[in-house]
Amino acid sequence: MLKQFNSTINNRIRVLHLIKEAIKDFELKLTDLVIYTEAATGYPGYTPIIAAMAWAKKVFAITKDSKYGTKEKVSDYTYDLAHKVGIEDKIEVVFDHDSDDIAQADIITNTGFVRPIDRWMIESMKPTGVIPLMFETWEHRSEDVDLVACRENNILIMGTNECSGELKIFEYIGFLCLKQLLDLGIEVFGGKFIVVGNDYFAFHTCDILSKLLSRTFTTHHNFTKLLPVEYADLRNIKTCPKNADAIIIADNKPERLRIGENGDITAKYLWMLSPHITVLQLKGRIDREDLDKYAIPYMPKEDRGAKHMGYTLSDLGPKPSIRLTVAGLKVGEVMARARLEGKSIKEAKKVALANSPAQDFA
Repeated sequence: MLKQFNSTINNRIRVLHLIKEAIKDFELKLTDLVIYTEAATGYPGYTPIIAAMAWAKKVFAITKDSKYGTKEKVSDYTYDLAHKVGIEDKIEVVFDHDSDDIAQADIITNTGFVRPIDRWMIESMKPTGVIPLMFETWEHRSEDVDLVACRENNILIMGTNECSGELKIFEYIGFLCLKQLLDLGIEVFGGKFIVVGNDYFAFHTCDILSKLLSRTFTTHHNFTKLLPVEYADLRNIKTCPKNADAIIIADNKPERLRIGENGDITAKYLWMLSPHITVLQLKGRIDREDLDKYAIPYMPKEDRGAKHMGYTLSDLGPKPSIRLTVAGLKVGEVMARARLEGKSIKEAKKVALANSPAQDFA
């Protein structure tokens, strides 16, 4: 049994409760629809289970070998869990993309082993097939889904509004930061922190830290008008706070280097200001080699790329991942039914925006 699956029965019972609760909250009903998604480890591994529990007609779940386990182990786990829930007859785990399977799918999720959803996959889809991104449109990566091929083949693709009333996913970001800081042995309460970034990631991180009576500095002026935080310009060493416990990179600008040579601040100057500082990378670019020169600790150790989160909401627990998955499937459901009813791409978008947490590309 994979390590990630070695949880207590009570945890599994809670996960199934959360799935049922989310299906009810989002009114997800995949009756008569075929879903093409992934089988995986951890909480993402529940995606085919969720689809089947929401009365999907058929669920294809593709998996591959990874550092988390072999495809055979993932397959065994998926079928074992499906059997316990009584939905094993609806799920088929596959190890390779097959054009016949893809052609049956009404909904193809932009998740893990399904990717990349390239031109070949898109041209294999049925004309009414749809692709829910499963997250917000600005998070789309060109290497994951070929948007040009989608447009050329009249395939509808939409994102999920993570700020919608039933989701509020970004509010978990602050708790994710809090968990990682505590895991690093940083007490948070009454500490001193610098938060780098200017959008939802940074805002919710500043919010939770300031509520814990920590002295919090932000690199975004506007946050000082909304939260009890102070402004700091990393590019001006005279205005940077000294002796900070941690600097949190919560940035959605992958092209901008925040710490390192030619970045907003070098590791040398960061060390001079705060010799005991720790760098926590939630998202954004840092130069690990530069930090190593001055023995500045940082997490995660592995560079996962500036376009990827250093940690995911799955690190908090199952609820945010489950609710985001159900919301993404709801977007897919409404899109697919609209297309099956003969609605145009434009008409189907309007229906999805009105009847699900769908989000269009800007």
